[in-house]
Amino acid sequence: MLKRVLQTYRAAFGGLSREVWILTVITFVHRSGTMVLPFLALYLTTQQGATAQQAGIVMTLWGLGAVIGSWLAGRMSDWLGTTRAQVSLLVLGAIGFWLLGHAQGWWAIAVTVLYTAATAEGFRAPNSAALAEYSEPDVRARAYALRRLAVNMGMTTGPAVGGFLALIDYRWLFWIDGATCMVAAVLLHITMRSAVPRTFATDETTTSSFAPQDSAIPSSSAVDTQSPWRDRIFVALLVLTAVNMTIFLQLFSAWPLVLHDIFHMSEAQIGTVVAFNTLTIIAFEMVLVHRVERYHPLRIAAWGAIFVGLGLGVLPYGVGIIWVIFTVLLWTCGEMLNHPMVEAFVAARMPLAASGRYMALYTMAISLAFMLAPVTSTTVYQLYGHETLALGSLALALLVALGYLHLARLTPGARLSKA
Repeated sequence: MLKRVLQTYRAAFGGLSREVWILTVITFVHRSGTMVLPFLALYLTTQQGATAQQAGIVMTLWGLGAVIGSWLAGRMSDWLGTTRAQVSLLVLGAIGFWLLGHAQGWWAIAVTVLYTAATAEGFRAPNSAALAEYSEPDVRARAYALRRLAVNMGMTTGPAVGGFLALIDYRWLFWIDGATCMVAAVLLHITMRSAVPRTFATDETTTSSFAPQDSAIPSSSAVDTQSPWRDRIFVALLVLTAVNMTIFLQLFSAWPLVLHDIFHMSEAQIGTVVAFNTLTIIAFEMVLVHRVERYHPLRIAAWGAIFVGLGLGVLPYGVGIIWVIFTVLLWTCGEMLNHPMVEAFVAARMPLAASGRYMALYTMAISLAFMLAPVTSTTVYQLYGHETLALGSLALALLVALGYLHLARLTPGARLSKA
């Protein structure tokens, strides 16, 4: 039995290139230093004398910076290449965190937050494009799942350490967040400077029916003709992504309020419940994605949207922490089925010369959801109650699932893996 389990995990983590593992380690180093953002609002109100409303505006500016940074990073990636773009953004992000730790006054903080968010969050677009460049088509979903595992492990470490450092001196958060960006930049430059990207495959056994009819890899002079906006399937996917992530990201705004107000859970209990999400992803996502990568990714993504909707939709109809954990496992399963498969579909569809712009628009859709989710979910919760929020989330999730299935019908007969 143990041998079979070990073989399953070995197969799930096998077949990934050296470059994918390097990019995953870089991501872990980068995310392990995530200390400023989780405590930024608290820092502004307790250390800078900002009001709650001013702190909320600054957090919105962070989301706006992420949108702008994603667009600029996509252009930078197609111009400089994914490795140089990542290194540049990591260095610029490090400088941003260090400057933010010394910024004083409302306007100085606002401008520095906008700059820091643009560079720090912009890193995701070339990083996603690089994973596509350095992975074979049939393992790309697992490459993105592995990166998500690194993000979750890093996000578990960074905020936990940051909480203790904040008790000593908030300035440590800015210095360490910047330092991990700089360390990641140096490691990436050393390990990836001689790496040779793989060509995006377009044969019939892998990704041809995902790709637009005119997506043959162009010469460098034709880069400007590879506009993602001309790809109607991709544009439709962006809309679905923005809606889907707006539903999902209420987990960082209205959902904790529901647990606190309705289920009477303490902050410690909420943190414990959230840990089930992280532990489940770390333990099972790679194996799960390996099992389903032979199917059309958008069909799997549709099931993921349904599970997320169910996890959020049934929350009001039970009681106790065991019921809450059950709902967490539902939407965690949906998260694992949805996020890496959608990103793998995008990677399989985009032309190599426009990979940065494709991934930039994809990350911009997520950043837009990051801006919309807190406002929409808390407003619905406050005005109409938690049951309306839950049922509305489920209804929207089902519509998103139907959208994924429709796009799957428009790109038939393809799958990420030949197995």
